[in-house]
Amino acid sequence: DIDPHLYQQTNVASYTNYTRDDQEISYFKTCIKLHKPMVGVCRGGQLLNVLSGGSMWQDVPNHSGDVQHSVRLSTGEEMQVNSEHHQQMILGSTGVLIAYVDEVLNRLSDTGYHFKREKSVEVAWYPHTRSLCFQPHPEWDSSPEGMTDWFFELIEAYCFNPT
Repeated sequence: DIDPHLYQQTNVASYTNYTRDDQEISYFKTCIKLHKPMVGVCRGGQLLNVLSGGSMWQDVPNHSGDVQHSVRLSTGEEMQVNSEHHQQMILGSTGVLIAYVDEVLNRLSDTGYHFKREKSVEVAWYPHTRSLCFQPHPEWDSSPEGMTDWFFELIEAYCFNPT
């Protein structure tokens, strides 16, 4: 899990690894200095989201255990993705929403539980940090058909051919 202090919350449901956070933050800073694009999967995507100005829900039910579900793409299409996480990205003001689930969830932050319908971020892009944040796991053998190809298409489009 990403240390909640990095997104200005008190830890109420996270298991943090401060050494790992520090190391990965140093990689992020190096990539920023070198103007290199970054891609993060699952925890990596969550960290890029936070370091780019986003936040996190510390606990979200029904997204762990190699769950597969449908996401809506910004193009209006739908795609099946896998899910193995208990945290969820909250898009920052400079983020571009690429894929989401429109759902009502019981989400936990340091201010308590929140029930409301909203877009649960699955994939986001931050142009100012050149960060592609990808919540699903395209590397798993159990990935839904087409998801891994879509992941590489996003890398090509956003990281190597940004408009």
